[in-house]
This record gives sequence, C-alpha cells and structure tokens, in this order.
Amino acid sequence: MGTHKLASRAALRAEVKHLTAEKDAQALRLAQVLRDFDAAAVELSGALEDRRAADERTRRLTEQLSETVAEVHRLQARLAECGAVTVPPIERDTSDPADVATHPVPIAQALEWPTLSLRVAAPKGATR
Repeated sequence: MGTHKLASRAALRAEVKHLTAEKDAQALRLAQVLRDFDAAAVELSGALEDRRAADERTRRLTEQLSETVAEVHRLQARLAECGAVTVPPIERDTSDPADVATHPVPIAQALEWPTLSLRVAAPKGATR
C-alpha cells in the first residue's frame, strides 16, 4: 500500500503491524518447510542407502546365479560324456570285386534282384 503525505500515524502504525504479522507468518511457514525438507532429506538418504545395499545384494546374487548356471552346464556336459558311446566310423571292405561298382544300375533291373526288391518299394506303375 502506498504511503500518502496525509496518511495518519495510526494508519501507518496499523499497516506496519499488519506487515510485521505477515512477515512472522511467512517466517513460520518457511521454518515448517525447512523442517519438512530436512525430514525428507533424512528419509531419502536412508532410502538411497537401502537402494545401494539392495543393488549390491542383487549384484552378488546375479554373480552366484551365473556361477551356478555354469556349474550346471559343466555337470550336464560331464553327464553326457559319461553316458556317451563312441562308435568307430563304418569302413566298407571293397576288396571283393563284387562290391566294386563298375557302372550305374538301372532301377528297373534292381527291382528284379530278389534281395533288393524286399527292401526297395516299387515305384508306382512299375510291374514285375
């Protein structure tokens, strides 16, 4: 409120009293806000510390899980090796001249062979 030369001293005192009361109310609100801020800061620092501790626990558990999974894979590989049967590759003896192919055999002739015709299904429409 602007001051006027003709304003009375009583009006000015009332204005000063009102402004002083408003200043005190603002100071009280500021003190409450600062107290709430300090309480929130303490709570937040505790929450941050809890979060750091939880992150550390999570990191350790993740490492343990990785090591456990690796151990499971190693044990599975050992188990597979333990039960594995090694079969040598088949080697056909081609020293017998009857086993040596000299030319392609037409399938029509092959079906007439008694031993092969038992294992090979005749093509559709083929007759014996």
